[in-house]
Amino acid sequence: MFFQKANGLLSFGNRLAAVLLSGLVIACSDKNEASNDQFAFADEAAFETAVKDFIVNNPEVILESMGRLREKQQRAQNAELEANIARVLNVLEDGSEANVIGNPDGDITLVEFFDFRCGYCRRGFKDIQALVANYPNLKVVHWQYPLLDGDETDISTMAARAAVAAGLQGKYEDFYMAMMGSDEQISPDFILATALGLGLDEETFKADIASDAVIQKVDASLTFGNQIGIGGTPTYILAGNVFPGAVGYDRLAQVIENAKAADPS
Repeated sequence: MFFQKANGLLSFGNRLAAVLLSGLVIACSDKNEASNDQFAFADEAAFETAVKDFIVNNPEVILESMGRLREKQQRAQNAELEANIARVLNVLEDGSEANVIGNPDGDITLVEFFDFRCGYCRRGFKDIQALVANYPNLKVVHWQYPLLDGDETDISTMAARAAVAAGLQGKYEDFYMAMMGSDEQISPDFILATALGLGLDEETFKADIASDAVIQKVDASLTFGNQIGIGGTPTYILAGNVFPGAVGYDRLAQVIENAKAADPS
C-alpha cells in the first residue's frame, strides 16, 4: 500500500553478520568474567561452532530476529518523522509553497506527499476525491514528491512540474483530478493533452513547465520531504498524525470526525 524509496538500511546478510559479530564480541568479552558459567566457551572457535549449530537447528530465529530488528528500526524512523513533522507542521499545512485542492480556507487540513505515477497514490485518489466531496471544510495540501523517476524521461518530475504550471493558470485541481482519474499511462503527450483539454494556454503552459520558478518549486518540495524524512508515497498528515500508504477513506474520515468533535466550533 506504499511506494517506499531505498532507505539505506543494511542488507539482510550484513545485518545478520552484524548481529552475530556483536554477540561474538559480547560473549568473548564476558568469557573471562564468566569462566565458570555453563555457557562460557573455551575459545572463539568453540563459540562460533555453537552459534552455527544453534542457527542450523533453529533457522526460524533468523527471521524472528530480523523481523524484530525491522520493527525496531521502523519505530525509530516513525518517531523521528513525527518529531520532524511537528516542528514544521505549520509550513506543511499552510500550502503557500505547495498546491491546494478542496477548500483553501478549510479548518481541517490534510497534507499529502504524492507522485502522479505512484500506483498507491492513484488508488488513494478516490479516497481523496470522496473526502473533498464529503467534507466541505477540508483543505488538502499537495506536496509534489516525484520519487519514481530514474529513467530517461523523468515522467514523474514532468507531471509534477506540469501540475504546478497548471496551477499558475488557476487549474491545478482540475489538472490533478484529470490526471489521477484517468486510466491512461502518463506520458508527455498525455500530460499536454490533459492540459489543453482543460483550456490552458499551450504556449504559456510549456513556458511555465520549463521556467526556473516551477522547476525550483518542485525541487524544493522534493528536498523538503527528504529533509523531514518522508519515506514514500502516498504519505498523509492529518491532525498531526502520519499515515504512510493508501490507508483508505474510512481511516482518514475517522480522524477528521475526531478532529471535528474535539473542536466543534
